[in-house]
Order: sequence, then C-alpha cells, then structure tokens
Amino acid sequence: MRVSVIIPVYNHEEYVAKALQSVYAQTHKDIEVVLVDDFSKDQSVAVVDAIISSKEWKARFGKDGTKFTKFKENQGAHNAINYGLKQATGDAMAILNSDDYFHPARFAEMLVPVEQGKTDLVFSGVEYVDEKNKPLYPTQSTYVHTLKHYQDTIRRYPSVGFSTITRNVALTTGNFLFTRSLFEKVGIFKDYRYCHDYDFLLRCLFYTEPVFIERPLYFYRLHLSNTISDIDDDGRKEGENLVQNFFGMIKTGKPENPLCPCESNWPGLFIAYIDHTGLKDVYLNS
Repeated sequence: MRVSVIIPVYNHEEYVAKALQSVYAQTHKDIEVVLVDDFSKDQSVAVVDAIISSKEWKARFGKDGTKFTKFKENQGAHNAINYGLKQATGDAMAILNSDDYFHPARFAEMLVPVEQGKTDLVFSGVEYVDEKNKPLYPTQSTYVHTLKHYQDTIRRYPSVGFSTITRNVALTTGNFLFTRSLFEKVGIFKDYRYCHDYDFLLRCLFYTEPVFIERPLYFYRLHLSNTISDIDDDGRKEGENLVQNFFGMIKTGKPENPLCPCESNWPGLFIAYIDHTGLKDVYLNS
C-alpha cells in the first residue's frame, strides 16, 4: 500500500532535515512525499531543496515520488495540509509536522490493521523530545505529564472512540495515518487555530473506529514556538465547540462506525458516561 506523507513546512530550518530523514528511513518502501512550504521566512526551503535534490533521495523515492509546493503567502497550517492532501496519490495518507519525526517502523506497523480491514484510522504512542532530540519526561514538564496521561488512560475506556470525547488522545495532526476512502468521507481539515486535528479526529470517529498502537512511533518536539503549548481560553472554547458539533452529528445521523460513542451503539452506557463527565447538557443542547 502506498503511503503519501504530507509535510507542511513553516520556519523549521533547524528541524525539517530530521523530519525528512525519518521518512527516508522508513522500513516500508512504497512512499510518496508531498511537501508544502507555508511561506517560511527562514532557510527551510533551502534545506528541503538540498535534501530532495540529492542522489540518495531520488534513488529512494524515484523521479516522481516527491512534490514540493511553495506558497507565495502564509495561508495557515490547515490550508498547507489540505493542499498537500489534494496532491497526494497514495491509498493511505499521513501527516508529519516539520519539527517532529517518525520512528523507522512507523508505517510498517501502522499499516497492519489498515490492510487487515480493521480500521481506516491509526495513531500511536508518542515520545517527547526537546530542541536537541533529547527525551522529555513527565517529571520535567507538566505539559508532557498531561499529554502522556491522555494516552495512558485510553485503555480505561470501553473503546478507543470513547477516549476521544473529552480530549484529543492522538495529540497532534502528525500522529494520524488514514485511508484515502476515509478522507473522502470526512473532508478537509477546517480552519481552527488550535484544534483542527481534534475536529478531524472526531469527524473520523463517525465513520471508523480508530486503532491505537501503544508503541511510541511518533516523536513530538516541544519548543518555544509550539502553538499548542500556549493554548488559551479560545483554544478551550474551540474544543468545547467541536465536541458539541460531534454530538450534533450522532444525533442527526447513524454512524457507520459500530463502536462510535452514541446512544444506539452503547445504550445506557453512553448517557451515563457523558453525565459523569459533565457533557450531558452539551449533548442535550446540541
């Protein structure tokens, strides 16, 4: 199965080479790389050009295996991602933030449940690193502690889908691998400053039950320019609105995902759960 990797690039000259190296090193061989520079003001474009024009890169991905688009003005992360997804030709799609990187076995392991027909969406455990690629641990950062807790508690829920209702347990856009057929159902990433990844995850939940691979196959870099690490009240309101939108979807239509959290799939349990989490009024008013 061919995987198209969409890499939105923006002002990450220090990190983008590591991101590209991690795609090059994948043990899964059938990969297309789609890069979209969102009008970087640093040397990101020069770094990318040097790498993808090398003999080694061309030998690995072939003559037509890499696409690089350079926006002439800044259009935002969601537009860069959407443009790349529309250029992609693979049966599966993945996103890689240009300051993060993949484990070499990421695609080989994550494609297994997809090719077995178990799901159209997979995400994995996450390792946290600093600017120098050194591990960050929960004892060093309250933010890392919070994110790790999100994923550590997934197994406590009756399904992976249930764990997504109150938080984005995939953590970042770069942790998604999904099929083209799912993308055609769900549609593009929407214009949210903080939560376009969480919105996409919730919309996917209507159509497929996500598979969570606990092994950390994604390296999430935390540094001063991370947008999400500085989330404010507007970001929290975005998240609340997305959950309300999801409740509206499940009230007005029948989910294709037989494990999607809703009254028809989980009689009694669903209402008890959202009542326990304080979301019952949001559900009733959606």
